[in-house]
Amino acid sequence: MKMLKLIVQLLMLCIVTLVIVLFILRFMGVNPQSNYQSTVEAIEIYGFPMVILLSLFLTLDKRNGIRRNISWVVVTPILSYACIFLMSIVMLFSTQHWIDFTIAYQNKKDPNRTIREQLLDLGAHGYADRGRVVEVRSTLGFFEYCIPVDTNKLQKNEWRYVNRDGDITFP
Repeated sequence: MKMLKLIVQLLMLCIVTLVIVLFILRFMGVNPQSNYQSTVEAIEIYGFPMVILLSLFLTLDKRNGIRRNISWVVVTPILSYACIFLMSIVMLFSTQHWIDFTIAYQNKKDPNRTIREQLLDLGAHGYADRGRVVEVRSTLGFFEYCIPVDTNKLQKNEWRYVNRDGDITFP
């Protein structure tokens, strides 16, 4: 019984660690479209799935049977990942996000590294007046990591000026 409890605890620790790593990759700046405007939205995104996972610790009990505890261990992470996935989809399409206005520079050695001028897309209201200039690096082939950059301090021998249009569209 002690061995089973140890296995269940290690499994829960691994699952929580995996969820935290996924949160870091997805919601902490690895994707340029993850721009949260308020702390309330951030609490909703981080808090809801974490509450579900942490409730797993409160549902496991010695008084429950082994089957019930194992079913909680299996069902709770599945529901948590489903909530994370659905909230990601909702946040992707409902929040404001950055749109590439122009792709100004491209790295000579790595063509996946670019310097882009971006504007904040406000949906039906157009684009925000404020913008940003970032270096976009491809991470794991799927994610993009944005680093703010000053083009005045740019080493011109490493970058090629391309001045391409970005994803911005006008009606």
